[in-house]
Amino acid sequence: MVGISVEAERRRRGMSQTVLSSKAGISTAWLRQLECGHPNVKLEAHFSCVEALGLTPMAVLLPTLFAAQRVPLPPQLLQSNLTALGPILVETVISWHVGELRKFLTRDDLS
Repeated sequence: MVGISVEAERRRRGMSQTVLSSKAGISTAWLRQLECGHPNVKLEAHFSCVEALGLTPMAVLLPTLFAAQRVPLPPQLLQSNLTALGPILVETVISWHVGELRKFLTRDDLS
């Protein structure tokens, strides 16, 4: 899913694979594999391409999260404002950890 987004954004900007791979610091072969969804492409290459296109890291993280949970990612999510989603997710993770820590610290067996 990330590769499709990278390819779509690259094409939308009229950018060749050679130009994007150069900006991202990866080989054109790696970019081709990334855009085709090859599983051996390193996560770093995904982030490099997203950064070179000026996109948010959420364009990589959101599809990865959905895939890890085996939940289909609606393509419309990738077209929404992912920049705003990053801080919301960070706050959610922090709140969850604080809640879990609070439960642990208030257990009766710790007294």
